[in-house]
This record gives sequence, C-alpha cells and structure tokens, in this order.
Amino acid sequence: MAHILVVDDDQQVGDLLGRFLSPEHEVLKASDGKTALMILMNYSVDVVITDIYMPDIDGLELIRDITRTSPKTTVIAMSGQWGKFGNDLTGIARALGADYLLSKPFDQIAALHAVSAVLPLWSMAT
Repeated sequence: MAHILVVDDDQQVGDLLGRFLSPEHEVLKASDGKTALMILMNYSVDVVITDIYMPDIDGLELIRDITRTSPKTTVIAMSGQWGKFGNDLTGIARALGADYLLSKPFDQIAALHAVSAVLPLWSMAT
C-alpha cells in the first residue's frame, strides 16, 4: 500500500481520485500547493498527484520543491490544459521532476495506470 497525496484545487477531482485509489492505497488530499507542502513536512508520502494550474503555489513549483526536498517521492503531474498559453508544460513538468503525466479528464483505468506506472520507481527509491 502506497501513501498518495492528491493536490488539486477542484474538490471533485480530489474526491474522484480518492475513490479510485483508496481501496488499495492510503490517500491524503490537499486543495493547494501550500497545504501540500505542509502535509509533506509532516507525513511520509510515496506518490504525489498534482494539478498544474492552482492558486498560490502551482503544480510546477510544487514539483520543483518535492524534487528538491523529497527526491524519493514520485510525482504524477496532471492537467487538462497542457498547452495553455502556448507553453509546452509537459516538457517543463518532466524537466522539474514529474515521473508521469496524466491528462484530464481521466477515468479510473487511466488513474490506476498512472499510479501503477510510478510505483516501481517509488519501490526502487526506498
């Protein structure tokens, strides 16, 4: 069982991922990057699934901070707007340390696939 932190300012997305993942994993949720960083300081988290576009600390900043402070934590970056404003955020997210990219909208199969794709990376780091 992995400890997964879901970070998204859309509560419905967090609740949906919680339902998809909670039968097999422990799921924590945060509605923004600032709260996520506080959780990461106090809990051992194996996988972070973070939205890219959020207020205050966005997903790209969060990925950068996780990579610096918790290099063993694997990261799944998710967005429904990877090319917003003409930027290639997929490349930026990967360069900052995202291990997997998940596009919104997604279904249960895609969410479970994303987590199963990064779990071998997490187990190798521990």
